[in-house]
Amino acid sequence: GSSRGGERRGRGALARAAWHGELAARGSDAGRRPGAGWLRRCIPTTLAGSALHCQRHPAPRRLFAMSPSPSGASTAPADLTLVPRPEATIAPAVPLALLESVRAHDRPSEVLEDEDLTVSMPRRLGLTDVIDSQIRRYRANGRRAVPLTEVADLFRLVLRRPDAEAILRAAGTMIGRELFSTGAPGALRLLPRTARNALLRRALRRRMLRLTGAEALSVRGQPIEVHITGGLPAALEHRGIACVLYDRVIEELASLYTGQPLDVQHHECQGRGAEACVWILAG
Repeated sequence: GSSRGGERRGRGALARAAWHGELAARGSDAGRRPGAGWLRRCIPTTLAGSALHCQRHPAPRRLFAMSPSPSGASTAPADLTLVPRPEATIAPAVPLALLESVRAHDRPSEVLEDEDLTVSMPRRLGLTDVIDSQIRRYRANGRRAVPLTEVADLFRLVLRRPDAEAILRAAGTMIGRELFSTGAPGALRLLPRTARNALLRRALRRRMLRLTGAEALSVRGQPIEVHITGGLPAALEHRGIACVLYDRVIEELASLYTGQPLDVQHHECQGRGAEACVWILAG
């Protein structure tokens, strides 16, 4: 028993000696070769022996130097590989609702007396074949996210139209109703108002990030405020018109969750030069 205790104490002393030896070596080498940094690792030659065998190892190389190179050249290693940032994506509900809204607005409800149908019908049908094929593609993809750049191109096409705001409002209404029907609890009407407001906040946190592709999202305050930074509203030049879709999404979700119409004010908009888009829900 005493011999085993002595052996353990001996091993502890060797470990402490190795640690102090490594620290001392690191300090002395760093002083001799600034920035190079060689580490000296000392290990016992035997379990019972007291002699230490020291090995010199190069210190791990940093990816980037802490200070710029005097020559102005890059200090990054030649073999450095940069991983690209994941592409921003949008929930498929957004482009799908936009296309369905365009198709609904362009579907002819009446024929004017002097109208040349050979010219106006393709436009009024919203290029039916193209839109229908895109709608089928998004539906077939299920919940697979769509690249933000693709959705932005679709928004730009809609924004060129004189009825862009009406199309965006209708699309936002469709999205809000769809999200509510798939995410709200069945006994929502039996819950008190505070519980409904809590469910609304949770729905906005879960949904708005995917709908906008934003880099940051916060839902806070009373009345409720929704803040987003980046994403689709920042990628478009729209002077706030593109956010009409999100106005309607928030309005629809708020009225369905609370059971009463709420006025949603788009207080700040990235499309108008603000740093973030801010919506305030007023009862």
